[in-house]
Amino acid sequence: MRSLLLLLLIALTFPLRAQDFWSRADSLNTTKVWVAGGTQGAAALITWGYLASGWYQDDWGDGWHWKNDFDHWRGMDKLGHMAATYHLSWLCTESYEWAGMEPKKAALLGSGAAFTYLAVVEVMDGFSADWGFSAADLTANILGSGLALSQELMWHDQKIRMKFSYHESDYRALRPEIFGHGWPESLVKDYNGQTYWLSVSPWSFVGDDQWNWICVSVGYGGRGMITGDPNDPVIQIYPPTIPSSNLYLSLDIDLSRIRTRSKPLNALIDFFSYVKIPLPTLEWNTATGGIYVHGIYK
Repeated sequence: MRSLLLLLLIALTFPLRAQDFWSRADSLNTTKVWVAGGTQGAAALITWGYLASGWYQDDWGDGWHWKNDFDHWRGMDKLGHMAATYHLSWLCTESYEWAGMEPKKAALLGSGAAFTYLAVVEVMDGFSADWGFSAADLTANILGSGLALSQELMWHDQKIRMKFSYHESDYRALRPEIFGHGWPESLVKDYNGQTYWLSVSPWSFVGDDQWNWICVSVGYGGRGMITGDPNDPVIQIYPPTIPSSNLYLSLDIDLSRIRTRSKPLNALIDFFSYVKIPLPTLEWNTATGGIYVHGIYK
C-alpha cells in the first residue's frame, strides 16, 4: 500500500523536473522552494486523507496499541518500508536542489520530509485495530532515509541505490485477497514476487564517468509465504510450503547516470531508475542450500 502512495508522490512531483521551464536554479529561488515544498505537502495531505477516510475508515480501534511484526513476511515488508523512504528522501532532496538550495540543507530537509510523511502513516497504524504501531516499520523508515541522507552528505551522490523488481508468483492465485487480484495490485502486495536490491557502481568511487552506469547488485527476496505471520493457523489450510530467504547477485544499469539532450527524457529515465534491470543472476536459496543461475531474472 505504501508503495502505491510513494508512486503518487513521485507522480505529483515529477513535473518539477520534466518541463524545461522548471530547470534547476543556480542559486536559492524562494518561489521554487515554495513550489517544491507545496507539492510535497499537497501530495502528503492527499494520501493522508485517503488513508484516514478510505484505508482505515472501518478499522479505527479503541486506542493506541503496538504490534510486533518484526518476523513477518521474512523481512520483505520492512525492506519495502526502507525502499519507500529511501526513494522518497532522494526525490524530495532533488526537488529542493532544483529550487537552488545548498545540497546539504536540501538533503536534510528532503530526508526529514520523507521520514515525517511515513511516520504519520505509522501513527495511523498505531490507532488501527488490524495493524498497530510497529517499531520495526519505524526502524526501516529510519534506515531508508538514513541511506539517502548519509550518501548526500558524504558524496552529494547516490553511489549505493535501493532498487526493486517484481515477477508474478505462483502464490497470488492461492490467496488473491492477500496477494492481489491483478498485476498492478500484486505488484505491491505479493511479497513472494518482490526482490529488493542494493546496486553499487564501483566506478563511481574512482570518478570514472564513462563506466559509472554499470553496477553490481545484491538482492534479497522471500519465497513460499502463504501468510506474513509464521504462527498463523491459516497455513494449515493451504498446501505445505517451505518458506525461504533468497540472496541474489547480478549486474545492473544505473539509468540516472545516462543523460540525453532532452530534459523531459532525462526526467523519464530518472523515474524508472528505481527499477532493477532484468539481467543474468545467481541465486542462493536458503531452504535448499542450492545455487541457481537465471538467464534473466525479474
